[in-house]
Amino acid sequence: MYLIYVDEYGTSGGRLDNPQESYFSLSAALVEEKKWGSLENDILALQIQAIQELYSIGSPPIERFEFHAADMLQGKKVFKGLHISRQLFYAEQLLKIAKKNDVLYFGVGLEKSVLKEQFDDMLLDDSISPEIRQANLVLRSRLSPYSTAFCYILCGINKWLIRQVERGLLIFDEHSQYGKLANLVSYARARNTTDTISNILAAPFYADSKIHTPLQIADLRSYISGRHEVAEIRNEDVKPAIIKQWIDTYIEPSDISNQEMKMIIHGQEIVDMSVALLEEMWPASFSDLTVQKYCSDTTRMLLLSGQIA
Repeated sequence: MYLIYVDEYGTSGGRLDNPQESYFSLSAALVEEKKWGSLENDILALQIQAIQELYSIGSPPIERFEFHAADMLQGKKVFKGLHISRQLFYAEQLLKIAKKNDVLYFGVGLEKSVLKEQFDDMLLDDSISPEIRQANLVLRSRLSPYSTAFCYILCGINKWLIRQVERGLLIFDEHSQYGKLANLVSYARARNTTDTISNILAAPFYADSKIHTPLQIADLRSYISGRHEVAEIRNEDVKPAIIKQWIDTYIEPSDISNQEMKMIIHGQEIVDMSVALLEEMWPASFSDLTVQKYCSDTTRMLLLSGQIA
């Protein structure tokens, strides 16, 4: 069995055309059950080393310590007192620990402006009825960056688990604003009627990354991959430059995303399950059956558009 830790990069709501928040992704760190104890022990040992160093420079952590990637690589909060070379050192040591313990990675992301363009294109026709325009407000909630990426990562990881003849348990960072995704009955329906999430046990759990230390691996993978993708969108060099080296050395060799995503982008299974999840989470009831059908059909159309990377 695999314990699958998932974290996010970027903001999932707000303006879809905000150039400062152009990209959103969900990244997973997959830990084989038999490697979990070794991985956690290695992370905790590295934490003790970092805490001791912080004490030695007169900057002891006030709160429970964790390797939070954004703080660590921007020299914020507890990491503020560390020289940048030491910030980078601890980030790379965490990646080395993940590699030593055979951690695998899976990620899906999207450029938020693409979603905006899709919605805008649907509203260009002035003849669209007020009811249809109201339906689009529901669709914008359903197909937020988070909920769209969530459905793809769920199905993509399940495809991989089936091929490995393995099962997996998903653990998300509790700080996500979409914790209510853990309470849907659609998981059971999808598991009992199709193979879409057949090898994923129960619904996702939402946990504290300070306690569930492998979430810190997912957080680091999410952060450095997100920084790299944003730099590419802006046609800039990623900073710090060592991120590119880390991705080539530690992430790409262990990343199972590319092959799995090719298998599910246009799959009917993901559309069926995604529609069930999204409609349960953001229900829409319209008296006009034509509007109801439009809402469901448009959800399917956007999911099939292949705008997930």
